[in-house]
Amino acid sequence: MDTGALIKSLRKERQLTQEELAGTITTRTTLSSIENRNQTLSFDLLVKLLDRLNVRMEEFLFLLEEGKSSKKQAMYLEVYTDYYSKGTLSEEVESRILVEYEKTHDFYYLALHTQMLGIERRNKGNLSPEREKQLNNNVHKIKDHLNKVTHWNHMELALFMNCLFLFDTEYIQMAYKRTVKKLVFRKKLRLYQDDIVLFLLNCIDLFLERDEDELVGYFLQELDQHLVRKNQLYEKTLTHFYQVILDIRQGKPQEIERIIKILNYLEFIGETKQVEDLKKDVEKYAGVVL
Repeated sequence: MDTGALIKSLRKERQLTQEELAGTITTRTTLSSIENRNQTLSFDLLVKLLDRLNVRMEEFLFLLEEGKSSKKQAMYLEVYTDYYSKGTLSEEVESRILVEYEKTHDFYYLALHTQMLGIERRNKGNLSPEREKQLNNNVHKIKDHLNKVTHWNHMELALFMNCLFLFDTEYIQMAYKRTVKKLVFRKKLRLYQDDIVLFLLNCIDLFLERDEDELVGYFLQELDQHLVRKNQLYEKTLTHFYQVILDIRQGKPQEIERIIKILNYLEFIGETKQVEDLKKDVEKYAGVVL
């Protein structure tokens, strides 16, 4: 289904005439051309029409693709299926990722390849000299891109977050203070609220792993400032969990009772898989076996 046909279908479902949908947004003639001849429309006009139809952009794109995964989503699923079923990325899949990157220069594919190389190095302890060189080149390209872009959007934040474990501590601190904190003014957009919270959680986990307790405390404070919605109870619970981990590491072993209460709560609300993962974190970061 093309864009015009989908807009027409959504309009009719909502029992709106062309005049009613066009309103003060555009002319009925223009809307008719969009619906019946698939005339190209600007992004700004599309946003306004969807707002009048009470349809969110992501919903519209999903319907436009008729529920099918995008090429990027399909590639992501294939990579992770291949990796987790075999424990490594096949040469054939890796080659297709690199070909797609060379063809499109889309950093999504470079980030995907970089993540897989980074995970491979973490699991094996090291890479062959050739693959280590490839990983370093990828990281350099990603840093160069992030350094050049002054106004980060969702893609830059996702790129930074997904490759976070490959960056040194100094670079993460610099990029956060210089760029990521500037995204806070977009917090009215749910996308950025969720992305920044996930980014901060990833930072906390990473710096626990690196034994950078001072930075763990810093990012816990940053995270607390973003957890203001009532439906962020799960994220607030994780914040308390990591704070207790930090307290135990700083010489308060009695705090383990709070950990147990948190895990019992998560078990109660059905987060069984997460509880098992967090138990591993308690052992890994606090040296306590539950």
